[in-house]
Amino acid sequence: MGIARGLKALADINQKDGYDCPGCAWPDPDDERSAIAEYCENGAKAIAEEATTKKLNPIFFESNSLADLAHLTDYEIGKKGRVAQPMYLSKGATHYKAITWSEAFTIMVKELNACTPDEAVFYTSGRTSNEAAFYTNCLCGSMAPITCQTAAICVMKAVV
Repeated sequence: MGIARGLKALADINQKDGYDCPGCAWPDPDDERSAIAEYCENGAKAIAEEATTKKLNPIFFESNSLADLAHLTDYEIGKKGRVAQPMYLSKGATHYKAITWSEAFTIMVKELNACTPDEAVFYTSGRTSNEAAFYTNCLCGSMAPITCQTAAICVMKAVV
């Protein structure tokens, strides 16, 4: 991430004009909070991992089998970079392969349409961006009467 970018990110975390910690969704700051630092070690780690500019490309997945990836720690995986496009592991395959967004949504729709309400569970954590949690909630709501739970939302919607 780089020192300057890292220090800027840490200075803005959990501040009134900044953003919420991606590691814990710390409550909105009040006037009694420190302007110097309002995050824990895990928050700093989450920022470093989330803000990386490294991206994993299809070559990474062609070169690393599922068994290879299983031997990596969370830290090692995070240091490799972020998945930059949909990846798919076919039944019986040993390697993920890159697919288009259109293919990814087609697979998801097919699989989710085959589920009963008792077979589908959706979860997003405090590490999930507000945008991703919103889209997950929209997806869940469109599949009602399935219950959708996120770190901040528990919704049950009628079929539209």
